[in-house]
Amino acid sequence: MANQKYFRKDPRTTAPLQVDTGRPNRELYNLAASSSLPNPWKYPLLCSCHLANCPFSDKGGGHAAFRGASNIDGGITVSMENMKQVSASADKKTVDIGPGNRWVNVYTALKPYGIGVAGSRMATVGVPGLLLGGGITFFSNKIGWTCDNVASYEVVTASGIIINATPDKQDVGRPAYIHGELDYTQPVGNASMFNDWNAIHHLQSTTDIHTLAELTIMMNQGLTDGLRQTQWDVSFKVDRNLFNFFVTTFYLELPAVQDAVSFFPSTSIQAKTAGQLKGMQKNGNALCLNLSNGPYFIMNMSSRWVNASDDARILAFFSTVVTKVKAEAQDKGLDNDYIYMNYASQFQDPIASYRAANVKELQANSAKYDPASIFLNPMPGQFKLGKGAPSPNMP
Repeated sequence: MANQKYFRKDPRTTAPLQVDTGRPNRELYNLAASSSLPNPWKYPLLCSCHLANCPFSDKGGGHAAFRGASNIDGGITVSMENMKQVSASADKKTVDIGPGNRWVNVYTALKPYGIGVAGSRMATVGVPGLLLGGGITFFSNKIGWTCDNVASYEVVTASGIIINATPDKQDVGRPAYIHGELDYTQPVGNASMFNDWNAIHHLQSTTDIHTLAELTIMMNQGLTDGLRQTQWDVSFKVDRNLFNFFVTTFYLELPAVQDAVSFFPSTSIQAKTAGQLKGMQKNGNALCLNLSNGPYFIMNMSSRWVNASDDARILAFFSTVVTKVKAEAQDKGLDNDYIYMNYASQFQDPIASYRAANVKELQANSAKYDPASIFLNPMPGQFKLGKGAPSPNMP
């Protein structure tokens, strides 16, 4: 079944799926025009892949930065790119969002309603990847992460059954919604409380009044598509000396890779405040993030470059920095096990950082709704429950 394309000319019918074996392209396989259409045609694909032991993957926006996370060699890639519905409820309290959207499309579609949602800070990030990894937003200090504001998920199980999972019940027969709308208040052009801040000399400013869509587009500026890429992250208790150690280590190791063509490394330190952690407790937290952990910061490192011949040394550079800083944090009693999935590399295992009790509960849910492990074995994908790091051999 490798290199085959499943499609239906009219996805609203229930006729048998057709198989196209004449096209070798494995990257984008569009299985639906809208997730609001009837879904009985989805099950044959899962069943066929399972029975034929054919590997498959699915793709939302392609959030991860390593090969095989949202596509697959010698198998079938299911693209959600046509599932792009975005609609607000009559009371503007919830928003129905399809998994084929990128967040800039969501913000643009909601602009006429005068509302927004707590989604990605980057325009091109896809909806499902951000949600599954947690989802840090512009509004995290007030209402938690994106995953903390989901009212309902519409889920197709491995057996083809459609359920709607909510914080308190499931299979309630309703569409899936994201909750926690953000009403735009009256804009104040130049609030006097920011006079000293605005007086600071700068080359570029993002402090003007913008919509969410405009802000996320600005955040994407300077990011070139089509290059090789990696991301890494670790988290620590907030400590000035540890931060200085990280910066020093980064620059001491940098000469080994700085001559790589178009090598552009970057780092960001993202604080997780007590207010943010409090906002993440509203519906329970499978990520094992609570007030006793914080405040802490997530250290994110990333880079883009051109040549595959530079892969090994660049990955080794980031691995060395992570290893040394984590050892220093452990020595000082400042380490935090948590790894943010959306910044993790293929050599890390973010799910294991959710702590044993939470992982055990997730495994119980997996066994209940996917007893044949269809979403774990023939669908290797990005980070999988109980499977460890996708590439276990750290460079």
